[in-house]
Amino acid sequence: MSDYLPYDLFAELEARQDELIVQLDHLNDKIEAALLEYAPASRTESDEDISFRKAS
Repeated sequence: MSDYLPYDLFAELEARQDELIVQLDHLNDKIEAALLEYAPASRTESDEDISFRKAS
């Protein structure tokens, strides 16, 4: 059995989750940049309803 106390295990899992969130945010930024790069130069009003910004 592991030497981890429940709090230690929780803290480790929470830290790993935070690392994954940072990685996903970074990937999301890359995807958004690629979408903006390949988006058509002119946009219609309906296109403005689509937001590629991060959710708050």
